Amino acid sequence: PRLASMDVDLSRLPPAKKRLAAQFGPFVGGLVSVAIALGSWGKCSPYLPQLQWYLLVQGIFACGKSTWDYFRPKCVFPAGSFTLNDILGMLMIPLTVWGCVAVFAKGFGGFSAGEDVCSSMLYVTAFFNAAIPAVIITVFLVAIAGAKAGVVPQSFVDKIMGKEEEEFNAEGGDFA
Repeated sequence: PRLASMDVDLSRLPPAKKRLAAQFGPFVGGLVSVAIALGSWGKCSPYLPQLQWYLLVQGIFACGKSTWDYFRPKCVFPAGSFTLNDILGMLMIPLTVWGCVAVFAKGFGGFSAGEDVCSSMLYVTAFFNAAIPAVIITVFLVAIAGAKAGVVPQSFVDKIMGKEEEEFNAEGGDFA
């Protein structure tokens, strides 16, 4: 598929107040992740060597993705087009795998090993930054597999994948 870049209908751009409300949380969360990673830099023992790098990259990625979503949300592109937002969303999968490996490499030792292993704030932040997307991706995969097996209704899969919202936006609606 062709990457939609110039086929933008800015008349469908939602008000800035709505876009800001939708993207403020991910942007601030990314800033907090970067601040915690930089503030804890060098304080992790070799026990969790990738933790600071994961949190730094994930925070920068979250800020970049939410900034892109603010200026060019999916609803301004033609329905069914492939956008940079789609590519950034797909990059979340390997980023989540890296986070799970970095956090869960030695089990849940970061919760109980104390300050000699890593800053507890760094470990807990990285844990939630990896675990939440992993759970969401797992729910998507299980729903899709369940629909293919006929166990889960296709309407449920369409709802969690946002297809109803895409159709609503394609008809000139506004996103919530």
